[in-house]
Amino acid sequence: MDIQQSENECSFFVIVDGIKAFLKYSVKDGLFDILTTQVPEKIGGRGIASALIKAALEYFNKQNLKPKKVLSCSYAQTYIERHKNN
Repeated sequence: MDIQQSENECSFFVIVDGIKAFLKYSVKDGLFDILTTQVPEKIGGRGIASALIKAALEYFNKQNLKPKKVLSCSYAQTYIERHKNN
């Protein structure tokens, strides 16, 4: 999966079968927040949301950013809680 980042738009995105899925984030005071993760139904069920979150977390880790206590995107919050020890 070829996930791209747009720092100008504070997003990660991928195009699958001509359809765009994306994750939007914000960064403030050394903390990141994942605002939303959107995967259209037509391309759902393929692990795209997880791949977007994983790419974002790798980027945040390299930038030494920490997550807000509670993220705006509940899917991302759940993903992080499930993968804490990985």
